[in-house]
Amino acid sequence: TGRFRDTREFPVEVGVSLLPALDVRGTCVCITVTDITARKAGEGALADQYALHQALINTIPYPVFYKGPDSRYLGFNEAYANTFAVDTAKLIGKHLTEVMPGQAAQTVIDAINAAATRGHDYGRTVCLALGNGTEHWFELSATLKQTRGGEARVLVLSRDITERREAERAILAAREAALVAESNRHFRALFEAAPVALAYCQGERIEAINQCFIELFGY
Repeated sequence: TGRFRDTREFPVEVGVSLLPALDVRGTCVCITVTDITARKAGEGALADQYALHQALINTIPYPVFYKGPDSRYLGFNEAYANTFAVDTAKLIGKHLTEVMPGQAAQTVIDAINAAATRGHDYGRTVCLALGNGTEHWFELSATLKQTRGGEARVLVLSRDITERREAERAILAAREAALVAESNRHFRALFEAAPVALAYCQGERIEAINQCFIELFGY
């Protein structure tokens, strides 16, 4: 830190260089002092911008993480840390394959690569274990962002779609059950209307007979 005559302080950068020895004097050094107020102000503005960026990401209720093109973790939001109960500081710099199971890691890597190429990628799904051990399904949305320095970053949002998938499975099961019921009703109508005696058996047990069977055998 430097100080003006009026006692105001300002940030400085000090450089020290060794000068060659001369006959008239011994070894000397050259000391340079540079006022870096403008640079510090720029760094402060950049830090403020990063803090705002992180604060905005933390408002997103879904897990969010961002990576470089090499699929290594660069940062997270609070929802990610809370959902998966992880120490995010320990994940920084790790590759996806070191954290996620094989198929899930590959799906996320594919999403990152697609976003790096096209600018975005949506709709891929992965199954991941939460902090409590239960498995949930997530739908990924990946978007390519560029830093001021031109470095590529891929922001990945993971939306929990477990309830939606369960509802879809329930609807599909109900639809299949309805189709089976309708098929059974249709079969029963044909069974009853057949002009010949029919019996439906399972093993040696008679489960059903039609009207012609009753009329023919008397029961």
